[in-house]
Amino acid sequence: VYEMEGRIEDGLAWLNDTWDHWADGVFAVHNAWHKTLFHLEQGEYGDALDLYDAVLFRPGDDYVSEVHDCAALLWRLTLLGVDVSERWREQLPLWQARIGDATFAFNDMHCMMALAACGDEAGQTELLTTLEKTAEGETTNAMMTRHIGLPVCRGMQAWAQKRYGDALEALMPIRYHTHLFGGSHAQRDVIGLTLIESAFAAGDGSAARMLAAERAARRPSSPINRRYLEQAGI
Repeated sequence: VYEMEGRIEDGLAWLNDTWDHWADGVFAVHNAWHKTLFHLEQGEYGDALDLYDAVLFRPGDDYVSEVHDCAALLWRLTLLGVDVSERWREQLPLWQARIGDATFAFNDMHCMMALAACGDEAGQTELLTTLEKTAEGETTNAMMTRHIGLPVCRGMQAWAQKRYGDALEALMPIRYHTHLFGGSHAQRDVIGLTLIESAFAAGDGSAARMLAAERAARRPSSPINRRYLEQAGI
């Protein structure tokens, strides 16, 4: 709630005050990930990385919900221009082992993040081929892959390859429908962040202004959203 309302200081204070109650629990990684989001809002990238190193990334742990928290944080930092290439390389084998899973489109998005960030061209091709085959089915996941998973993965790949116009084209049509493939508002916002960064990088001022205004309307007190407004000239 604090994150969605842009109450950054309140959110950090609450997580800090309750740390001892959850730091050893099953949600430790995910709660720590939420804490990193507040640090990113305040530009405290070092604090976010300290949490990644101390809590989020656990070598040898391939529990998927924890692994995609790691990927989601690194992708956000990458969008912000922070060099986390070494940490991506540490994480890559965990995702390479999941390329053929295609059982949950939300997970596949995080797989593409790691593959694209590391420049694993063969892995990206294999993942997209797997998803295209999955999308031909009639299951719920096939539907999610067809309508959301594939466009998201193509958009993430395009952004990493600096094809910003292609990323914008892939992500813009689905921005109001990403709830269909799961995750929380905070988790899915990585798509919105990639979309607006693509608009700026592609030089599409009209799209950037529209997206910045939409984000600010939802969370006007967010420092990141205020920065986007300024960048868009609003």
